[in-house]
Amino acid sequence: MNANWFHPLAISMVLGACAYKAPAPPVERVPTDLLYQSEGITHTFIFRSVLRPGFEGEGFFLALPDGKDVFVQSAPDDNPHDIANLKRTLQAVRKTGANVSSPQTNSEEVFLATKYELNAEHRALDPQEIHALAQIVASRGARRTVAWVNYRNLQVPSVTLRFPARGIVGMDPVTMTTGGSVHVLTIHFRDGDALSLVAAASRPDAQDRLNAKKAGLEEAARSSKMIRAEDLQYHREFFTVDGVRRGWSASVDKVGIE
Repeated sequence: MNANWFHPLAISMVLGACAYKAPAPPVERVPTDLLYQSEGITHTFIFRSVLRPGFEGEGFFLALPDGKDVFVQSAPDDNPHDIANLKRTLQAVRKTGANVSSPQTNSEEVFLATKYELNAEHRALDPQEIHALAQIVASRGARRTVAWVNYRNLQVPSVTLRFPARGIVGMDPVTMTTGGSVHVLTIHFRDGDALSLVAAASRPDAQDRLNAKKAGLEEAARSSKMIRAEDLQYHREFFTVDGVRRGWSASVDKVGIE
């Protein structure tokens, strides 16, 4: 074979090999469709900005009426209970058929992982814990570009409902959440979800106030009176020392008999 001769096909193979570059690894996108808990509201995520490491915290996705998702976020220094309470208020709003208007948002590419994946689902995290978890989330590389809004800037209507007192079929003894932050009195109705009255454990008269309300409700159950509850939240579940509670909740101060 003539050494100066080289088959054109061989030349094209050599050039192709020289030009070949390994494909870039795909950017992992975080699915949210399987993470919706109820009423278009997801589990809580820990996030960190891809380009701004100081921008991190907790957040959740809220499905808007136009079909878009908005990421509702809070910063590490915010009260960790605020965003959890907002989620339950939003669930109450959606349960009644109301909608949240589309807020003005900003765009950011962030690393994301749910608190459930990080074994922190039922914990209120301090700033140091959030920062440590955000570092773990960033190291995993799962990212998504989100339209975000700070939780304080989300306009959420208040929910008020009336429950028929004669529909009461029982009340649980006053108990406490496993975290110890509130005392709870749960009322069960013949039809519909339960209603839990809560009082902050930091108040020395919390249990007395709930027991007094319980006595009034037991009396009202034999009448045609209504129970009016304002600023309602809705829970798929929350945990007490006496078991799991579900349904509506309101501060004992926001519940009256009329």
